[in-house]
Amino acid sequence: MVFQRFYEPQNLPLTSGKSYRKAVRAVIMKNGQILMLRTINGDYKFPGGGVKKGSV
Repeated sequence: MVFQRFYEPQNLPLTSGKSYRKAVRAVIMKNGQILMLRTINGDYKFPGGGVKKGSV
C-alpha cells in the first residue's frame, strides 16, 4: 500500500486565529479495518500526537 502526502504545511493559507504544529500519526490496520479516533468536535483522525520542538 502506498500513501501520499496531500499537502505541505508551508503551502497552507494562513488565516488569522489559526495555528499549525507538527504531528506524528499512525495508520493502524487489523482484519481489514482502519483505526480512527473521533475528536470532541466530531472529526475523525488517525491516532498520534503533536511533536514538541527539539524532540526526536
